[in-house]
Amino acid sequence: IQLRFLSHPMAEKLKFTCDPRLTLRQSMLAQGIPMAACCAGTGGCGRCRVKVLKGRMNDLTTIEKGILSSKEIASGIRLACQSRPLDQSVIESVSKPLEGTFSRLIVETGDRSEGRVPADGQPQHTGRENSYAAAVDLGTTRIRVSLWDTAKKKRLGACVGSNPQSVYGFDVLTRVSRAAQSPDHAGTLSRMVRTALKRAVRFLAKDCRIPQDKVNRVVVSGNTAMLTLLACNNFELLLNPDYWMRRIECRVDDIDRLKRELGLLPTAGIELAPPLAGFVGSDLTSAVRAAGLKTGPACSLLIDFGTNSEIALW
Repeated sequence: IQLRFLSHPMAEKLKFTCDPRLTLRQSMLAQGIPMAACCAGTGGCGRCRVKVLKGRMNDLTTIEKGILSSKEIASGIRLACQSRPLDQSVIESVSKPLEGTFSRLIVETGDRSEGRVPADGQPQHTGRENSYAAAVDLGTTRIRVSLWDTAKKKRLGACVGSNPQSVYGFDVLTRVSRAAQSPDHAGTLSRMVRTALKRAVRFLAKDCRIPQDKVNRVVVSGNTAMLTLLACNNFELLLNPDYWMRRIECRVDDIDRLKRELGLLPTAGIELAPPLAGFVGSDLTSAVRAAGLKTGPACSLLIDFGTNSEIALW
């Protein structure tokens, strides 16, 4: 199969083998080509539209007939989660792939230059070793990471990237349901976000010209589903309404393995900020602290608008 992404620099070069027993989307995911879908590939969202430029496909499914318009069908539009190439084909994706890369965020606090390396490119030492930490906001849609010089208490840089788990659904329950299907699925979702975090830390260390092995602390906050999927533990509790307002422990059984997967030294520390309840994550408590809600005026309201929205009234 030759797959072309509109406005994508690798459009003419992306080729892969497709098993006729698998859907186009399944073959893409199996070979590391991400394609996001709200419905986790059941056909309900219609986001994985592709255009068949050349080749034969299986007949339209009932789901496709219900989602695609007659005009789209006439122009060769199919759903990647429903179509199976039957010969050498050329497929054009209507949407861009998930890049899986991180880009720099502008630090607006005015402290980015402080703690940065000098012009000669040599690392700037702070007077003590191993004094860098990474703060992670593990969101459903986006992952944001900040690198800090803990000795100077200065933020050196920040980056943002997509959460690669989006290929298995845009909402937390779809991903949790996927993970609960089998240990293999749970492991896949966990590895995806661990790999993304490793890339983010590596990106920031290089951008700030700091040896990656000097990052000796990582603190992760996020909604409960993202934290349990990262830890690969207790995520199935979120499918039980009894736990929606109970505390759920986000525990990593093999912390040394997680350190290796993130590219950290064995002496580094990793903390998953504990969430308040099943659907009240530590991202909200972090926002409460950052906004100074405890010391502000009475009856203060904080609203965190994201893929899922949370509200705190103090």
